Amino acid sequence: ESFQPETKTLGIAISLSGDGTTLAVADMSFARVYNLRNGIWEKVGQDVLGDSTRDVDLSEDGRTLAVRFGSTSYTRVYSLDENDEKWVQLGDGIETDAPFGFESIDLSADGKTIAIADPKNDDVASNAGSVTVHRLDSSSGNWIRLGPGVGSPNLLQGDSEDDQFGSCVSISADGNRIAAGARESVDEPGLVRVLDWTGEEWIRVSLDIIGNEGEGAGFYCSMAGSRMALGFPAFNTYTGYARVMELEELKST
Repeated sequence: ESFQPETKTLGIAISLSGDGTTLAVADMSFARVYNLRNGIWEKVGQDVLGDSTRDVDLSEDGRTLAVRFGSTSYTRVYSLDENDEKWVQLGDGIETDAPFGFESIDLSADGKTIAIADPKNDDVASNAGSVTVHRLDSSSGNWIRLGPGVGSPNLLQGDSEDDQFGSCVSISADGNRIAAGARESVDEPGLVRVLDWTGEEWIRVSLDIIGNEGEGAGFYCSMAGSRMALGFPAFNTYTGYARVMELEELKST
């Protein structure tokens, strides 16, 4: 079934729950959730309003919704109340300094850990990029940042100008592993970095996965279970290709 737009940008961001029965869809000014019941997509809760929506993500069960707003660079996470009637904000909004239109988010399966990518972040150098990871604290009810990673600059940042670290980001089901890519500038190889959370810091699972010159290895990455898929869209003059890797094999690299 299709969803008729109320504005010209409905569908700018979408996400499905693990079983495919809950859909989050956004336009530039709101995010909306539907649930498939008896073959009909029915709206769940109220529209989540915001300024310049850039990305949405659902937890595995579809009861936690994260929304990334672009013009002010903040992320809010909501939980569906027990009556399935209202989206209630969890903790404070998470603010970062990503420029408009260049950020993405990824939730863990339970919706209590979120990775936020800012590939245009300038903390290290112009467009070096960064990723931050936040976990909902059960005591305070607020989002606590996990990290940073070890090293200088830390492992969750690009090393130099135009690395664009955070061009892709993917978080594991338990929220303790992330993959993040640095697409780098035109004609560069790009890289994907896989990191584990030790409880105190982010550490490398393996050496960074480096593409060949001009492949754009850091454009797209997605983890599921023990596997990770990578996209190399710039390969062979933008013919491109995809690659699937076993994450456990990386540990011995």
